[in-house]
Amino acid sequence: MAPVPDASFDLTGRRAVVTGASAGIGAAIAARLAGAGAEVVAVSRSGGVPKVEGSVCPLVADLSGADAVDGVIGAAVAELGGLDILVNNAGRGDWLPLGELDRQYFDGLVGLNLWAPLRLCQLAHPYLAAADDAAVVMIGSVDAVRPSAGGAVYGATKAGLAAVTVALAKDLATIDLLCEGRLVVQPTVSWQRAEYEAHGVAFSERGLILDEHLEAMSRLWAGSPSSFSGRYFSFEDAYCEPNAWRSAGPRMWFGGEWMHPALIRRMARYGSGFHPFGAPTADDLAQLAEGLAAAGRDISEIELIGGTRANFASPDAVVDVDDAMAAIDEQVAAGYTLFCMNPSQYTDDIREVAGICRRMVDYCGRCGA
Repeated sequence: MAPVPDASFDLTGRRAVVTGASAGIGAAIAARLAGAGAEVVAVSRSGGVPKVEGSVCPLVADLSGADAVDGVIGAAVAELGGLDILVNNAGRGDWLPLGELDRQYFDGLVGLNLWAPLRLCQLAHPYLAAADDAAVVMIGSVDAVRPSAGGAVYGATKAGLAAVTVALAKDLATIDLLCEGRLVVQPTVSWQRAEYEAHGVAFSERGLILDEHLEAMSRLWAGSPSSFSGRYFSFEDAYCEPNAWRSAGPRMWFGGEWMHPALIRRMARYGSGFHPFGAPTADDLAQLAEGLAAAGRDISEIELIGGTRANFASPDAVVDVDDAMAAIDEQVAAGYTLFCMNPSQYTDDIREVAGICRRMVDYCGRCGA
């Protein structure tokens, strides 16, 4: 597996541990890190490592066993001399109907998918805390929020992993501080009335509630202690510590299916990016530019985020990626500079994901993005 050339992605001198690294996502991550100059310890049951031009050392460990988990970080640090990056990828995806579940199956899945990454983070923390710009990557699953039939335990482990990720980020002074201000927040309202009714919230007031959220957050980010009094939220002498990396708070993107005054107002007051759900027209962008100008801002300050849209022929179909990418040309011409995609829309084979991502990156490059 040859490294992908990218001068901006230089990890020379960095030390990484990747679990589940003998195949699939784990092997691809290990190869990418090594190709960028990192020294990588590739953890797997088989001891297999990806073929790559770089430093990859195999470490045999079955992370379904507690003793094996406890020995991984120590062995890796002994090999690397320290640790900068931990990628928790190892896991198992089993689906069983309710009637076939038992305690042994439950404990095995929870041990590998949830306890192992949490324990590895715990053991790695002293080394990561001593490193500059350390990173922890958790490989999750859509089953955390949309569990499949027969996936009660698997979905629960992935939902638990998501909670662990957020909790650890807070323990380590928030995601925003860890990524040094690269966090992007996209505040929005939902279109589904039943969702609000289920929570006893007036659907017609959702925009007003969002506006208060935004103002309250901006007060907290401005400095502590801070106070806010509104119709829906109020606090006095509240502290937000540690504060956001950027003095103005995390970057915020706004979007939606159509351009409207509230969206323009929020963009002018808080926005750093425009990420629409639909396909804005030239007139929509002109309205946005006019609204920003009225607030003393220029549309050149705003990052325009485009992407691909999928039109599925059937519930089980995937979309042709080349057809989807054709829309990027027009977006680049309109000034869009960043593009979001969901590779699972274009394949059901995880082995094809890396290739699809590379094709899209290359396509955007040819378009001048």
